[in-house]
Amino acid sequence: MHIPDGFLSTPVWVTLDAAAVPAVGYMVRRAQRGFDDAKVPLLGVMGAFVFAAQMINFPVGIGTTATCWAARCWHTPWDRPRPA
Repeated sequence: MHIPDGFLSTPVWVTLDAAAVPAVGYMVRRAQRGFDDAKVPLLGVMGAFVFAAQMINFPVGIGTTATCWAARCWHTPWDRPRPA
């Protein structure tokens, strides 16, 4: 989401930052466990795709926008357990 400076009050962004710290730590540990050198080129291609997809924005509220990619990620169950 893209929001202008001062759009969120200090208590809101402090709370969101505090919630993000352990979430980022968890994701970093998880990414390190499942890292595969063979997937590095795929990561580069996906990074380029995400960058291009972020060029398309749409309004989601007063003074805020979201990208089509962000909207898709929000509604996609990326990491469902796969059957063995």
